[in-house]
Amino acid sequence: MENRVYNAPVILLADDDEDDLYFLKEALLDVHPDVVVHAANNGRDTITYLENNAHRQLPDLLVLDYNMPIMNGYEVLNTLSSHEKYKSLKVCVWSTSRNHHEAEACLEKGALMYFVKPDNNAEFKNIAKTILAI
Repeated sequence: MENRVYNAPVILLADDDEDDLYFLKEALLDVHPDVVVHAANNGRDTITYLENNAHRQLPDLLVLDYNMPIMNGYEVLNTLSSHEKYKSLKVCVWSTSRNHHEAEACLEKGALMYFVKPDNNAEFKNIAKTILAI
């Protein structure tokens, strides 16, 4: 069984960019030092992680990169939306893309928010604060 601080949020970050994973994880830990962060490197690994852990506890939040290999963020959202066991899972999507249609499609498919990936530490921290407030 995983050691967790009581009420510490558990977040699954799904992104194929190691730098983005690192910077967001560090920003989350800076805002909430007890946060538990797990990572997946593509959409298929995200689904596998969720399937393997659904019997215990889903993460409090899933942060999906829109542009991932194997399955992109929208495809993961589409898969999750077709399973009742994931209906309560809170999901945010982030991407380097500012494409309004991609963002709108993700929001319509159930994402709570769509973020454009930041390019500085202050913006990573602002996103971390927003994510942790969900």
